[in-house]
Amino acid sequence: MAGRVASLLEGWRRVWLLPFLHVIIERGGASTREVADTLGVRTTLVKSALYALRRAGVIVKINEGERVRYVPAPGVAEEYSKLFRIVKLDGDYAAFTGSHYIYVDIKKSRVSSWVLPEYIVEKVLEAYQRMKDARPSEIGRALGLHGRTVSRALRVSRFLGLAPQRVEDEGSLGNRA
Repeated sequence: MAGRVASLLEGWRRVWLLPFLHVIIERGGASTREVADTLGVRTTLVKSALYALRRAGVIVKINEGERVRYVPAPGVAEEYSKLFRIVKLDGDYAAFTGSHYIYVDIKKSRVSSWVLPEYIVEKVLEAYQRMKDARPSEIGRALGLHGRTVSRALRVSRFLGLAPQRVEDEGSLGNRA
């Protein structure tokens, strides 16, 4: 993978930055406050993300008098649109890179992100089709995966429209009587 946006994926440690970059690209530039309001997070979290994005070279800081705006670096928006298919729902983001699914869960003061290989998501979906009334932990035991991994794979699948219903960490995945 070459390119500045692709560098965010190296080692999968900085995928949590994708929603922040997404907002800046979508708006054509934004201030710290605008990003915070759009994502519903604290400005301190936004400042950390913007600092990391600037260091990666994917955004540029522009001083407009007393206002400071961040805009995508030249060529970044194009690279971003080629690398990702982004889906946004209720403040959470999911993306597919071609071989991995990325899920970013955004809360007021923290961002959690998971990266799941495509084959794991497919394996979990196949098992889910066979074991509709099973809990994630039961599917995990059958596949040799941790229940939390199964739950996350099903959440990503639902989010991207691959799984038919909302999946909860507790209880049944299907309809139990």
